[in-house]
Order: sequence, then structure tokens, then C-alpha cells
Amino acid sequence: MKLFKYTNVFLAAAVIVTGFCCGCKKEKKKIAAVSAAKKKIITEPSGAKIFYNGKEIGTTPYILTAAPNSYTVRLVKDGYKPRFAYFTVKKGQNKPSTFKLEPASSSVLLESVPGQAAVIRDGNRIGETPLVLSDLAYGSYTVRLEKTGHSAKDVKFSVNSERPQKIKTTLISNIGSIHITSNPKGAQIYHNGKNIGTTPFTGEFPDGKQTFTLRRSNYTPVTATVNILKNKRNSLHRELNLLPGSFYITSTPSKARVVFNGKYMGVTPLQLPDVQSNLTHRIKVSLNGYASQGIHRKTSPGRREPIHFNLKRSLGDLELVINPPGVTVYVDDIKYGVTQKADSEKISKVMSIKNLTPGEHVIRYAHSRARPASKSRKIKIVAGEVTRPEPMSLWIPNAEIIYTDDSTEAVIILSKNNQGVFVEPYNGIRYTILHKNIKKINYLNEKE
Repeated sequence: MKLFKYTNVFLAAAVIVTGFCCGCKKEKKKIAAVSAAKKKIITEPSGAKIFYNGKEIGTTPYILTAAPNSYTVRLVKDGYKPRFAYFTVKKGQNKPSTFKLEPASSSVLLESVPGQAAVIRDGNRIGETPLVLSDLAYGSYTVRLEKTGHSAKDVKFSVNSERPQKIKTTLISNIGSIHITSNPKGAQIYHNGKNIGTTPFTGEFPDGKQTFTLRRSNYTPVTATVNILKNKRNSLHRELNLLPGSFYITSTPSKARVVFNGKYMGVTPLQLPDVQSNLTHRIKVSLNGYASQGIHRKTSPGRREPIHFNLKRSLGDLELVINPPGVTVYVDDIKYGVTQKADSEKISKVMSIKNLTPGEHVIRYAHSRARPASKSRKIKIVAGEVTRPEPMSLWIPNAEIIYTDDSTEAVIILSKNNQGVFVEPYNGIRYTILHKNIKKINYLNEKE
């Protein structure tokens, strides 16, 4: 009904325009000048071509000069649906007529061989083939088709008319096979974090780089990347290594030197990591004054093996008590020291001499004022033991008596009283010297 109405308008307008064209030219100009009016035609968006009676008369925005009447024009713009515009031109009325253009669109049917390929547009999955894309504005488009076992493919197309399109794309297989083996066999195979089987194994995967991880109890995991070639049989083999073990070595006493497979490693306590499993290793410990010890030991994969050594002394010790203090002690003519005073002036502290070799030794103890000047004794040292011989002594004067006649005598003063001084001038001989016979007493230092 509307189309017929517009047709009548066309005819009416044509008659008016024809009237403008008939008769003499002067008459037409005169009539136009007297009867013409103006109308502004606007489109949203602008830039639409205006057709009247099949002829282009201008582009929006456009000011039309015509006789007052009703008119119908056709508006055409790329990317928008053509439309008819109906308006009235009245003399003395300048209100513009505005017309909105509807974007042109079409639909596209996407098909693939094989079907059920994922359709990706602008990074988003929008469906699977066969898929109809509706309401597509005019322009160029690119979608990506993806299907497991086939190479992805970009499909480009353009929409430049309202006529629907069908686009069919053939996807090419990208599958290759791989045979995976290991020594020893029975390793679990992981691909993209998923367990896909155990070695030996054969499977199909898309071409390109694929990463596999092989795991087996007590063995170090192995990861390998293989470039799968499509339509070919690929292979992967890996030798699996046992997990290393470790030793934790301690000793009593500690600080013993540790030699592992002939190489010095440190002192106890000592951790030896990354020890090759299922091999026999030599471990030896030694400490000064103790007998060395060694063992042969294997370690299990991934385990920490504790090893402890109770070391036995290889040398002996000697503890001496020699009175009085201040005596110089020699063992096998090697000077070891001087005895020190204990709580009593006549008693010396225990002298300890360590790390003597087992067997017989000669102890000599001496003092320059002693009578005799030195004495010797043989003792026997036992490995790992402390030898404690009976206390020994030297006769050493501790004072010098100056008599009233200026004569002198070296003695050991045993005691004093009001009458005199009880002394020992020689070992085992004792008597009292009266005070009236003593001019002076000089006390001697215990040391030489």
C-alpha cells in the first residue's frame, strides 16, 4: 500500500517538474522564480547519495530547491541499507527533514571438513561448524577454525551485500605418532600433566613440539621435548638413572676425618649427599690418638643412610703424682713439664701426659737440689687406657740453715716449736736444731 502511495507521489512530482520543462524557457524561469521553495535533507550518518527519478541530485546534507509539493527520494550510502525518504516542500517553511540510515548486514554460513571445528573470533570461541554468523555489518572478517588432530586455519571473508554466503573450509590433518621407550621399562608417561600410559608406549599427537615426562619409582624423572612430524612415526628413548642416596656419618668422639672413595670430604658429623645408588662405597674415618676405622657400604635410591663409628684409642695416657712440687718430668728423655703445687706445699697436682704409644716407657724426674738429683722408673702404656703408677718422690731440701758459726746445711724443715726446728738433712735422718744454734733460716723456692 505504501509503495503505491509513493508511486502516485512520483507521478504528481513528475507532472510538476514536466510543467516546469514545457513551454518556452522564459516562462519556466518566471514560474520557477515565482513558485520555488527550499528544503534541507539530512541523513544520519551524512554522506548519503540522493536519487530522484533514478538520477542522482546530490549528497546529504543537501538543500533542495523545488516547487511546493510532496516528494519521495531514494537514499543510498555504502554499508547501509538503501531507503526511500518522503517529505513535503512548503513555501515559507525551512524546517529540515532528517532520516536515519540502518546499517546493512548479512549472514554467513561457516562449514568445515571435517565438521565440529571450533570457531574462534577475536580470541573468543563462538561455536562449532556448521555455524551461522548473523547480522554481520559490511566489512572484512577473519575467523580461526581449530580441531584436534588438524592444523588450525584462518578463514577470511568479506560482507558487501545483503545476500547470504556459504563458506566451506577443508582442514588438514596434523597427526603424527610416537613410540616411547625407556630403560628400565615400566616408566609412567605424563603429557600436559596427564598420565597417558607406561613405557613402551605408542600414541598419536598433533605435529609440533610435544613435551613428555617419564617417572619411575627410585629413578630420577626425565623430561623430553619432541618435535612431532605429521603423518610420520616418531620415537623417543631415555635411559633412567637411579635416584642418588646419601650418607650421614658421625663418630664418637667427633671431628674425625672422613675419606670417601679415597677423597677427603671433611670431619664428623658429615652429610654426604648425591651418592650413587647400588654401588659399594669405601668410607674411612681417622682421628689422632684413635685407631682408624673403615667400611664398605651401599646406599639405597632416595634414602639417607646413617653411619656411626665408635673410635677406639690407639694411644694411652699417663697420670703421675710426684712430690714435692717443682719436679721436672721426662718421658723417654723428652721433657713434659714441671709438677705443680696442690693444696699442700708438700703435695703436687696430678700431671697428665696424653697420647703415648703403647709399650714400655722410662719416666725420669729430676731437680737440681734433689739427693739424688734424679730418679727413673719404667712404666707400661696400654692403648686406650690411662696408666696411673704409685706416687713418686724426690728428696729436695726446702731451707738452708745458717748456724751461729756461719756454717750452712740444706735441710727439709718438718716442723718448728719453741725449742727449735725439726729437720731432715738426709732422706730418713731427722733431728732437732735448737734455736740458739741457728743464726738464720733461708727458705728455698720449690722451683729449681
